[in-house]
Amino acid sequence: MSDVWLPRAPAHFKLRPTISWDKADNKTTFLITRLLCCDQTAVVERMDSSLPPPVGYYRIRQAPAVFVKVMASDLIEQQLFADEIASFLFKSDVNTNKLMPLSPYFSGDGKLGILTYPLVRGRFSGFTEGDMSLIGSEIGKMHKVLRSCPWKKEVEMKGMERAQILDELLSDIRTGILKAGVPEGVLKILKSADISDYKRLTSEAQVVHGDLNYGNIMIQQSSGKAIIFDFEDTITAWFNPYMELAFVIERFAITPDDEQSIRLSQALIYSYFHENKCENKTRFYLSSLLRGLSIKALLLLTKACVIGMSVSETEWDKFLFLYQQPQRRAELFDRISKLVPVL
Repeated sequence: MSDVWLPRAPAHFKLRPTISWDKADNKTTFLITRLLCCDQTAVVERMDSSLPPPVGYYRIRQAPAVFVKVMASDLIEQQLFADEIASFLFKSDVNTNKLMPLSPYFSGDGKLGILTYPLVRGRFSGFTEGDMSLIGSEIGKMHKVLRSCPWKKEVEMKGMERAQILDELLSDIRTGILKAGVPEGVLKILKSADISDYKRLTSEAQVVHGDLNYGNIMIQQSSGKAIIFDFEDTITAWFNPYMELAFVIERFAITPDDEQSIRLSQALIYSYFHENKCENKTRFYLSSLLRGLSIKALLLLTKACVIGMSVSETEWDKFLFLYQQPQRRAELFDRISKLVPVL
C-alpha cells in the first residue's frame, strides 16, 4: 500500500467547476490510443483542469466510451486500493464506478500509469432538492456500508498516522518553530483557531470517502441515481461521518440565498438519515465542522509547502475564504445544524 498521504494538485481550483472537454494533444492521443489498442477512429478529449498534460482526465469517444486517468505510475497502487473500495461498495448496492479489466496500463518508460473506467453518462448536480435527495441517499448508504469496511483497521492506522503528523505541524506553528514559506494570514489562523473545531473531525470516527467534492458525484443518466467516484483518499479517511456530511452541505447545498440553502440542506440531510440511521452521539455543529475542515486543509497545504511542493495561491485563498464563511453566515449554519436529528 502506498504511503502517499498528501493531496495531489487539485484538478480544479473552484468549488463548483464548469467541466469542459477539448481535443487532446497529438502526443497524449498517441500514447493513450496505442496503449489501449483503440480503433483508429477513436477521438480522445481532455477534461479542462489545472493538471499539467499528459497527467489528467480524458474520455475516448468510441463504442463503448471510456474514461481515462493518466498519472504518475507511483500513484497507481493507491488507485488500485481505491478500486477495491469501490468494488466492495458496489457489491453492497452503493452506486460506484469500477476499473475496467486489464487496467492499469503503463507507458514504455514506466513513468506514467493509465487507468480506464466505463464512461458514465450523466450530469453534475444542480441546485435542486431532487438532486440533493439523490446525493444524500447515496452518501448515507455509503457511510452505512463503510462501517463494516474490511480495511477498517488499516484505514484507522493510516488516518491516525496522518493526524499525528498534522498535530505536530500545528504545534510547531503555535510555538513559533515554523514561520517561513506560508502566507501570514494562514499562520495567523492556525495560531489562533479553536482546536476543538479541528478535533471534532475525528471524534467517533469511521471509514468515510474523504473527498466528496463537486467533481466526484454525478447524477447517472441510466439509473437516475447519484454515482460516487474516486476513493483514493479513503486509505486515510478515518473521520466522524458528520465531517463528510458537513463537507457535502458546504460544496453542494450552500448558495448565496439563505432560504434556498435551507431547502437544499434539508433535502440532503433527510435523505441521508433515511438511509443511514447511524449511532453518532455527538451533536451536529456545521460551523465548527467546517472550520475544522478548513484547518485540516490549511495544515495539509502547509505540510506540502514545507516539503517543497508547489501550492497555488488560489488554494490558499480558497480555504481562507471557507474558514471565514461560518462566521459570516453563522445564523444560516445554525439553522442547518438544527435540521440534523439528535440521536
